[in-house]
Amino acid sequence: MSRVIVDSCGWLAYFSGEGHADKFAPHIEGDDAVVVPAIVEYEVYRWALRELGEDRALQYAAVLSRGVAAPVTAETARRAAELGHQHKLAAGDAVILAIAEHLGVPLVTADEDLRYLTGVVFHAKPTRTGDSPKARRAASRKPPTT
Repeated sequence: MSRVIVDSCGWLAYFSGEGHADKFAPHIEGDDAVVVPAIVEYEVYRWALRELGEDRALQYAAVLSRGVAAPVTAETARRAAELGHQHKLAAGDAVILAIAEHLGVPLVTADEDLRYLTGVVFHAKPTRTGDSPKARRAASRKPPTT
């Protein structure tokens, strides 16, 4: 069994049955030990409360609680600040990436801002045109091909 972090957008795709949900399902339903940072619980629960109501939000929280909790330590917070500064990431993205780095586990996501970063397994949203502001920022981080 291996460990993996599924980013908030992966959980939301899975719960919503989006076109790329099948990319996240093996990690969520399979033999991987899914690590769930507290910020992922926050983002998924907040989205579900807003979009679907408290009952569904609580159902999603119950599924997330089956994962391995990953608290934010002072060390992880400092590393997140460094990653956020270096890659111009939002706080949540930087914290999740720092936790994945600290644990040495892959971060599975559909978030364009994380696309080309080390340790990230990226699954594009099927509706993504490749010309969004996030896609352009991600392209600027793409390592040169040799």
